[in-house]
Amino acid sequence: MSRINVVDPKTAAGEVKQLLDGVQQQLGVVPNFIRALANSPKALSAFLGLYGPLGGAAVDKATQERIALVVAEENGCQYCVIAHEAVLVKAGMSREQIQAAARIAAVVNAIAATLTAEDASGAEMAVAA
Repeated sequence: MSRINVVDPKTAAGEVKQLLDGVQQQLGVVPNFIRALANSPKALSAFLGLYGPLGGAAVDKATQERIALVVAEENGCQYCVIAHEAVLVKAGMSREQIQAAARIAAVVNAIAATLTAEDASGAEMAVAA
């Protein structure tokens, strides 16, 4: 079975080392999928660049992570759910708070799933008014 080699942040060099060091500083860990992306400095840089615009956002990092957790839950990506939960725990959020946020997200997603395009259009008009 083929496997993708992952880059060890301790032995990385150049741009890849700088990028991985930045991830380590931000998250306290370098996730395996980031280490796999590091095989291509361009891919790693592009992926990490997606987070750049959020750096100056008015929304704090904990809220950004809660949003990311909801998206991961909705996408059904357990790897992402676990990763975002770990970041939230590191930021000081309790497991109970995380579970409560996940339950709220599930309710919101269930309600959203019942909406029709017409419902959504009406909501957009009400917000614009």
